[in-house]
Amino acid sequence: MHSEGDIEHRLSEYAAKIRAGESIESCLEECEPELRALVEYALRLRSVRIRRNSRTAFESGRARMHKAREAQEVRSAKEARKGLALLGSFAAIILIALGLTLAGYSPLRASPTEAQVEGILHSVQGNILVIATDEGQARIPSMPAHR
Repeated sequence: MHSEGDIEHRLSEYAAKIRAGESIESCLEECEPELRALVEYALRLRSVRIRRNSRTAFESGRARMHKAREAQEVRSAKEARKGLALLGSFAAIILIALGLTLAGYSPLRASPTEAQVEGILHSVQGNILVIATDEGQARIPSMPAHR
């Protein structure tokens, strides 16, 4: 078994050989079988060149990112204003309903119409009161009693 330092040293030797022009295959042929897979992988990783973005590409990407962030902030602000407008509408409706209720008007409560009839109760037919008046009989639907 090889120590970590020994493996690092061997990898550095193989990398130096490859930089000097030797092929990966020739380095792998002289490698010990237990290190072969690791060396092959490490050498291939070391030979990969990472392409860096140009300064122009970096600045362009940065500008796009900031523009997208600002657009998101604008959308968030519009949504917040819509929410506040809806909340204000609900508050106005509630205040109007409260004011009408305090003033004695409630659209949810049935208010019977006052009728003045002079006469004598003649009969009750189901929920209809029949009253005998000077002009004849008047039929008035009776309201159910509230409990």
